[in-house]
Amino acid sequence: MTHKERMLKAARGEWADTLPFAPRIDLWHQANQAAGTLPPQHRGRTVDQIALAEGWALHKVIPDWQGVRSTEDTIHRAIGIFAVKEGLFRQRFSSDIEVKIKIEGSRTRVEYHTPIGVVSTTTLYTEEMKRSGASTIWIDEHIIKKPEDYRIVGSLFENIELIPDFHGFLSWQKEIGDNGLAVALGCRAASPMHHIQKDFLDATTFFYHYRDYPREMQDLAASMAGYYDQMLKIIGESPAEAVFWGANYDDMITFPPYFEKDILPWIRKTADTLNAKGKLLVSHCDGENLGLMDLIRDSGIHMAEAITPHPMTKVTIEEYYARWAPRLTIFGGIPSNLLLAECATEHAFKAYLDYFFKAVAPGKHLIVGVGDCVPPKAVFERLLQIGERIEKAGRLPL
Repeated sequence: MTHKERMLKAARGEWADTLPFAPRIDLWHQANQAAGTLPPQHRGRTVDQIALAEGWALHKVIPDWQGVRSTEDTIHRAIGIFAVKEGLFRQRFSSDIEVKIKIEGSRTRVEYHTPIGVVSTTTLYTEEMKRSGASTIWIDEHIIKKPEDYRIVGSLFENIELIPDFHGFLSWQKEIGDNGLAVALGCRAASPMHHIQKDFLDATTFFYHYRDYPREMQDLAASMAGYYDQMLKIIGESPAEAVFWGANYDDMITFPPYFEKDILPWIRKTADTLNAKGKLLVSHCDGENLGLMDLIRDSGIHMAEAITPHPMTKVTIEEYYARWAPRLTIFGGIPSNLLLAECATEHAFKAYLDYFFKAVAPGKHLIVGVGDCVPPKAVFERLLQIGERIEKAGRLPL
C-alpha cells in the first residue's frame, strides 16, 4: 500500500495496512540547513528527499510559503491572499482598484486605492527570520487602523474576482504522486470574520474592535462573503481530493461563543460543498482545543491536522481519540516538545510512545504526525524512533 493510499484510508475511516506517518519537517529543515546542522546523512537533501529516505509519507498540508514563483505571489499576504502552487485560483482586482507597491530590502509596503479611500499594509521577512526557520512573512502594519477603514477594506474585497487556475496545483500533485496526500490551499481563515482576526488587526486590537465596533466588523464580513463564495465554487469544481480550509483555532483566541457564531457556519458550508463533490476538508487545529472539542468534532471537518495534545496543551491524545476518532481523522498526536532534549528526557519520550500506541487503539481515523511541526532543535534520532516504532507496532488494527 502506498503512502497516499494509507492516508486516504485513514481520512475515510477505513483500514490501511499500517498507520501512516507524515511528520512536518519543513521549518526544521530550513533552520538546520541555514545553520549547517542537518544530520550528516541528509546534508544537501530537500525536505521531501529526507522524508522518503526515512520511509515517511510526505507532509503536504501546509503550503510552501517560501516556494514563491515571483514577488507577486506574496504581495497581498497582509490581506490574506496568497498565490502559491498549492492554490486553486488567482485574484484580479477591478479597474476601480489601484495597487501601489514599494519594496525596500526586507520590507514591502502596499497601498490599495479604492473609490472610497486608501488603506495600506507593510510586511517584513528578514534574514534573521529565515535563519530561525520562520516560513511566513510578518505583518508589520495591518490594513485596519481606524473604524473608517472597515468600509474601505470591504470595498476592496467587493472588487476582487477569483479566477480558477489549476495548472500549478496539478503539476505539484503529480510531483507528489503516491508519496503523500496533496492538500490544496483553499483559505487559511475559516470564515470572513476569522479572516479579519488573522490578517487585518493585531491580536489585541481585534478583541477591542470586536466589542467596540461590531457593526463595522459585521458589515465588512458581509462584504467579504462574495469573495468566500467564489472560493467555494472554485474549490468544489477543482481536481483536488482534499482542501485546506481554516487554521489556528484556540479556545481563548477563538473562544467558543465566537467560534460558534462567526466561524462554524462557514466551516459547515465548506464541508457541505466538499461533501457534495466527494472531497475532504482539512483544517489546521494546532491550538488549545479543550473548549472547542465538541464544536470542532461536529463542524463537518474531515481531518483535523497538527493535533498537539498534552503535555503541550490540556487535552490528552487519549481524549482526542475517544471523542473525535468516531467522527473525524486525527493527524498529529506527537507533541513537538517531546522531541527537544531540554524539554523531555529520552525516558519520558519513550514512555510517551508507549502510552500513545495504547491510547489510539485500534488506530482507525489516525495519521501520525508531530503537532504542530518538528522544531528546529529537535533530536532527529527521536523522529527516527517514531518511524521505527510504527514499523514494528503500527500494523492495523492496533
